[in-house]
Amino acid sequence: MSIQEFCESMKRENPTSNWLGHLLKLLQTAFFIYTPLYTLEFFMMALSSPKHFGISIDDVIFISLLMILDYGIDYLLNRLLFEPSSKKRKFLINIRRFIWILYFTVFFLSVSYFDFASHYLIRGNGWVIEATLLLITFLLWIGNNYYWNKQSKKYNWK
Repeated sequence: MSIQEFCESMKRENPTSNWLGHLLKLLQTAFFIYTPLYTLEFFMMALSSPKHFGISIDDVIFISLLMILDYGIDYLLNRLLFEPSSKKRKFLINIRRFIWILYFTVFFLSVSYFDFASHYLIRGNGWVIEATLLLITFLLWIGNNYYWNKQSKKYNWK
């Protein structure tokens, strides 16, 4: 069966798109990925200095390094996952899992290394910082969806 026949059969079997289910799945993914990390960061700041909250210069450097590492892992491994051989694909998926475990191990070990009560780059109430981080995550998520919807229309992927 060719790719076009497969796509046409999928359209015939499911003529309506479940946009609400798709939206809920994206919200669920964003919530479960980002909220625990921000909550962990908030409690680290809250426990390190109860009267003063903020984002230190160490945090900014550390988070920037994590973002670069995260993007690099995702970009490279997503490209490699399209290998036609199923053995290679399974191997790469296992490597991806290993790298994610390594990634979070490095994250938690380095969290214990950094002094989170150091000089703050941004000062403020912990709940305001937490809400701001969640708002930024939500705006980035909306921007990502807008971009891919635009690309979908441009290349007729729907």
